[in-house]
Amino acid sequence: PELPEASAEIDEIAALYPDRLVSEPVRRRAATERAFWGLADRAGADRAVLHVVCHGDVDATEPLASALVLTDSRVEAAEVAMRRLPF
Repeated sequence: PELPEASAEIDEIAALYPDRLVSEPVRRRAATERAFWGLADRAGADRAVLHVVCHGDVDATEPLASALVLTDSRVEAAEVAMRRLPF
């Protein structure tokens, strides 16, 4: 399902941190798992803010199976924890 306020939220966050963007904001169909990991691995990520606007899938019985729901797939909490993202 669409997130009607997502674009405005992304613009607001980008305006707060204009000097810390490592990329133009990724939106809509381009917000894929590949794009997520590409941003995470980008040079300068250790000095950046990663703000994700998406649906989430919470698994209360197994929290590490909770996930960000992106255009083409999910990024589970366990994956993020194992990668030790710099954000």
